Amino acid sequence: MLNIEKVCRLYSAGVDVKMRRKCSSDDPLNKGLWDLSLWEVNVYIPNMESKEDLYITLIHEFIHAQKDYSNHRQGEDRLVEELAQKIYHENPNLPLEIIELYNLKVPKYLR
Repeated sequence: MLNIEKVCRLYSAGVDVKMRRKCSSDDPLNKGLWDLSLWEVNVYIPNMESKEDLYITLIHEFIHAQKDYSNHRQGEDRLVEELAQKIYHENPNLPLEIIELYNLKVPKYLR
């Protein structure tokens, strides 16, 4: 299960996080994307509906990153989303710790 220690391992391994103002993926409504080729979590700020939406998206994308880092097969997106929501509800401070670790600039309306 994802926790701050695993996120720190990803951070140390070079995983980056980008808060994007524009969605560059094929799906303009996409909220986030784990880019394995760049080792980068992308979060598309305009597509966030709430603070909780941002937090769950961060967790969601870090689950994808953790799965790749651990050499596991990427799970179905629906299962990853369910796991992200479960982790968020069990540890609602995890996204705040990720934001602090990466020194992310979160727009005021999503704080």
